[in-house]
Order: sequence, then C-alpha cells, then structure tokens
Amino acid sequence: STDDEHASNRISIVGRRASALTRYFALPSTSEEFVKNGLRPTLVNAMLYFTDPNPSVEKLRQVFAERLLDLPRFRSNFRFDKETGQVHWDPISRSSIDLEYHVQVIDGKREFDEDSVQKLISDSYLKDWDVSKPLWKMHLVTNLKDGRSLLFCVIDHAIGDGIALLTVMLSLLDDPPLDDQGKQKVKSFQKKRRATSTQGLRWSHRVVNFIGGAMDGITQAFEPP
Repeated sequence: STDDEHASNRISIVGRRASALTRYFALPSTSEEFVKNGLRPTLVNAMLYFTDPNPSVEKLRQVFAERLLDLPRFRSNFRFDKETGQVHWDPISRSSIDLEYHVQVIDGKREFDEDSVQKLISDSYLKDWDVSKPLWKMHLVTNLKDGRSLLFCVIDHAIGDGIALLTVMLSLLDDPPLDDQGKQKVKSFQKKRRATSTQGLRWSHRVVNFIGGAMDGITQAFEPP
C-alpha cells in the first residue's frame, strides 16, 4: 500500500506502548481522570515567518502530506488503557488525516501584529484537543501588519520534545537529501530501541530522562506564554 511504501524506512509504532515520558505528557489529553481534574496538556509552539504575505495553503498542505505524514507520530492517536494505565500509539492511514483541520488559515487583514501573536499563543493553551485526531495543528496567518505571513505550529509535547520538533519543522522547508532509493528523507527524532543486557543502566537512563522531561514540562506549564 502507499502507506507501507512511505513508511518502509520508518520504525513501526503500531500498538506500541508509549514510553514513561510520552505517557506523562499524553495523560492530560487521554485520561478521563486527568481531564476532569482540569490538567492541561503541555504544548510545543513554533513560529515560522515568511516574506510572502499570502503563501498558498494548498502547497503547505501538500508539503505536510508528502513529508510530515511520513513520520508515524504525526499520523497516530494516543489510546489510554484504563485497565493497565498505559498509553499506546494507534497509527492511522494517511488518507484519514484531515489536513483542512490540521492546517488552517487566518487572514491577518494587515492588522495582525505582535500583540495578536501573543494572543494566538495564549489561546492555544486554552483550547482542548480533538483526541480523535493526531495532536498537532498549524495556523497560517496571512497578511500580517508588517507585510509578512506566519506559520504558527501547535504540537502536543507527547509527540516529541521542542528541539526535535523544531528540527523536523525546519527540515520540511528545505530540499531533503535523497536516500539509497532516490527518495527524499525528512529528519526524524525517532530512535531504534536497542536491545541491551545492561538492564540496570537502561532503566537508570529512563529514570533520568523521565525526571528531566517532567521537570521541564512542569516549568513550562507555569511560565507565561
């Protein structure tokens, strides 16, 4: 199938149990208990400015369809298992991704300035995710007051950390290198899980990564947008 061809060189996450760190960030969106208690998701925001005041949203959607959706994390939902308390990845087909939902347009009408950008950021923290869809969204703001346009990206921290996600987003704007089959490659933050007999060391790494990520997430949650 087309999905299989595009994902042939990607690491499969079908049904995979999320890591402790991913689970931590996914719970506010997937667990009814967390949602009832009013805990908010931790978001990664990124802004890309363009000199063109009115770029084609259809071309952007095409780029995302061809490159971003090559990464399984951007076409997967999170599923919370009440019995085990674990979170699992549930990949969905490319054809099921609603790019009109994920990539929307806002006309700045030559009035959209820095205060408007700050409000856009603040509002993103107040909106709930549609958990039936992958937890990411882009807003193309055209006709800014300064004559530029803006791509405002909102991605749930459960998908990845800020630096890795920004690297992925920037790689979408360049001509990616070709792989051995002559296909274009998009940078990915996914790493293969290596088998190791040193289970104690592997567990310690997980603990350190979890604590570091948790502290970073808590700090970001209390910082003003």
